[in-house]
Amino acid sequence: MARTPEKSREYQAAYRERNPEKSREAVRAWRQKNRDKDRAAAKRWAREHSEEAYAARRAYRYLSKYGITIEQYEAMLSSQNGVCAICNQPPKNGRKLSIDHNHDTRQVRALLCVSCNTGVGYFERPISMAIQEYLERHNGL
Repeated sequence: MARTPEKSREYQAAYRERNPEKSREAVRAWRQKNRDKDRAAAKRWAREHSEEAYAARRAYRYLSKYGITIEQYEAMLSSQNGVCAICNQPPKNGRKLSIDHNHDTRQVRALLCVSCNTGVGYFERPISMAIQEYLERHNGL
């Protein structure tokens, strides 16, 4: 009786269920043996596809750290007309606006330039009226 790919997958899954330690050890051994090849291939791909690699890292960071997608970031950027929510200036030197968020609740507030985002992080109490208005608008106080 010839093995089909489906039957083979079923057999492998059943084997892994019956022998979890052997399966984990086999995976560890394979990864150890092929670690350098995997790293080299990943680095080569990242060099050859730098824009895609950057977009993938950015998408992963936005979703894992802030809980938003790139599309949501772009929508926020569009609603703010591409400028910082505090100083109303576009980002400098080709940078992107930072995602400002409440560190306790993880709630995203708005997009800020690097200077304003750093400033908000340093203030225990908002000093500037623009910052105070911004934090009140986004329930930051």
